[in-house]
Amino acid sequence: MVDGFAEDIVNALARFGTVVVQARNSGFAFVSDSASDWRAVGDSLGATYLVRGRATTRTGGMRVTVSLMTASTGEVLWSDTFSASGGQIFEMQEEIASRVVNRLVARLDDAGVKQATPKPPDSLAAYELLLRGLARLRGYGDDDNQAARDLFQAAVDKDPTYALAHSYAALADLIIGGYAEASPALLASLIDRAECAVTLAPEEPRCHRVLAQALISARRFEAAEHHLQRAFDLNPYDADTIAQMGYLLTMRGRPLEALAAIDSAIRINPIHPDWYL
Repeated sequence: MVDGFAEDIVNALARFGTVVVQARNSGFAFVSDSASDWRAVGDSLGATYLVRGRATTRTGGMRVTVSLMTASTGEVLWSDTFSASGGQIFEMQEEIASRVVNRLVARLDDAGVKQATPKPPDSLAAYELLLRGLARLRGYGDDDNQAARDLFQAAVDKDPTYALAHSYAALADLIIGGYAEASPALLASLIDRAECAVTLAPEEPRCHRVLAQALISARRFEAAEHHLQRAFDLNPYDADTIAQMGYLLTMRGRPLEALAAIDSAIRINPIHPDWYL
């Protein structure tokens, strides 16, 4: 759950257009307490600043210590500890992201902060189920995708308005069905579900990205490009969205634009998954 919580903070940071945030694959590849190691991390990522955090969970809550440091020297610019329980965990994510950005930028538009924060689920249990599902979805076991799908559905059962749970359930169905090899009936069903998620959370870029992925498999390229562009507009530093756009542009016969998109995605996420290429 801690990794998933940290990833949500990365996503929240990335929505602030005032900072460029490295993708989770790259940032999560490094774990160290040494100042000299942090300088090497900064060099590897091409990052000016680094955010380090420690989190401990307890029944119904979490305690997080966050530090913002200069990559070149390891100097700690700011550090604080946050505690929350229940639904306050989502408020804590927003506060951490906002305070980190405020340390990097002198003034931050309040409207931008509000737009940057997606609506949290009504149930903490639903959120925990989503995080467990994401961990399984990224696994390589024979039953991981189905287990992920079951966890996403359980999250929906806890909170039927939880858009991301609907999106990732649709994505799990798409993976299990073999993407473009999925039956027309399955593709139609999961696209309906992904569209429902976008309706529930039109400002959540990941919902648009998942819908675009389903539309690509259905060869509805124009609609897919629309939703990928919307995902990019909402979060211009989501490397997965940009790489997926590169894939779509290749399929649409626009190789130069595709290469530019893939290069951009790799710059944001240098330790990228193989599918970028």
